Amino acid sequence: MSLKLLVYRSRSTDKLIKASVVAMSKRFAVRNRHQAITGMLVFDGEFFMQVLEGPKQKVSALYELIQSDPRHQDVVTVLSEPIHRRTFDDWGLGFVIINDQGGKEIISSDHKFENQIHKLGLNHLEQVDESRATKIIDAFAEGRWREPYTVSSRKLYMNLAEGTSPSTADKPLGHYPVNFAFQPIVNPISKVVTSAEALLRGPDHESPATILSQYTGEDLYRFDLESKQHALQIAADMGLPCMISVNLLPMSLIMLPDSVDFLLEKIQRVGFSTEQVLV
Repeated sequence: MSLKLLVYRSRSTDKLIKASVVAMSKRFAVRNRHQAITGMLVFDGEFFMQVLEGPKQKVSALYELIQSDPRHQDVVTVLSEPIHRRTFDDWGLGFVIINDQGGKEIISSDHKFENQIHKLGLNHLEQVDESRATKIIDAFAEGRWREPYTVSSRKLYMNLAEGTSPSTADKPLGHYPVNFAFQPIVNPISKVVTSAEALLRGPDHESPATILSQYTGEDLYRFDLESKQHALQIAADMGLPCMISVNLLPMSLIMLPDSVDFLLEKIQRVGFSTEQVLV
């Protein structure tokens, strides 16, 4: 029998309480068992990540059903590949829920499954085994997959209060007199600042629309791109310890063929890592 492994991630459409997620996972376990599909489901209060393994055609058919389920959105395939044997053997569907305090709770109605969890060390969600799927689960459960530069809102405030003010020595970029306001983006589940979004402002706090209306054609896209080095420099001068999010007009990346290299060079020049900047 040809076996397939599929890992996907999705975002919950609504705020779910623990009891409803547990009940849902147990229904999924029964459904999967009838299809000879095994795996693991992890939920952190906002995102789901699920590993499915089983007959190729059945896994593909189930994934099509999952993608149309209105209870979640932004379904992204993380890994899809043929396998020779199951990592989760005859578990059915394992389920891990991560609470607001970062604790992990494993829930199952099957004692055989609970014994398997203990065997693999998933009761502590540390290094599980050498398969890529279980390493992905481990990274998701620890939050390493999406927020490498998170900081508590209190710590961010203290860092900024104790740090230096943004440098005023640098002249405005070329003939573009632009400023940026940095809006914190907060994860409501973990209560940390996940990024600071650089929002374009004029020298007298004019809106982005007012500033962009001064340019047309390729000049607009060139300004849009080049202004971001000023945003990165301000963020670096402020010593922001979180991810930096910058916005670009979609056509800027298309009309300017050197746009990616330009951004990479500027990111490195101000001392950020490429993983710290979200475009």
